[in-house]
Amino acid sequence: MEEAPDRPAYGSPCNGCGVCCKQEPCPLAVRVLRVSYESGRCPALEHADGAYRCGLVANPAKYAKARAMVKGKKALSDGAAVLIGAGFGCDYRTSRGEETDEIAARISRIIEDNRKEADRAALAWGVLDGRREK
Repeated sequence: MEEAPDRPAYGSPCNGCGVCCKQEPCPLAVRVLRVSYESGRCPALEHADGAYRCGLVANPAKYAKARAMVKGKKALSDGAAVLIGAGFGCDYRTSRGEETDEIAARISRIIEDNRKEADRAALAWGVLDGRREK
């Protein structure tokens, strides 16, 4: 069995527990990997050094080889980090009561403050407003 740290409290820094991605893929994975939210564990969830990580961030060329050749691995890696909310804190809730107004407001502010960066990231990945780039 793969070892990983226990899930942190909602809003705390991510520690690589992988709980969120074991439950369902994120919106980026759904669009890029063409899986459904109901598919369970994200196919891009990777385990390394005792923790889980997003393969779309760590190894974008593994999951989108052609796009990585065109856009560059760094652009995709950086873009995936923005689109999955890396650095914003744990956003996986085991119950609605775990979320506080303060944490929810902080996460909403961060997302809004990074809107232009998120739009650039979505263009790099070929996803915008839930649609794949043609």
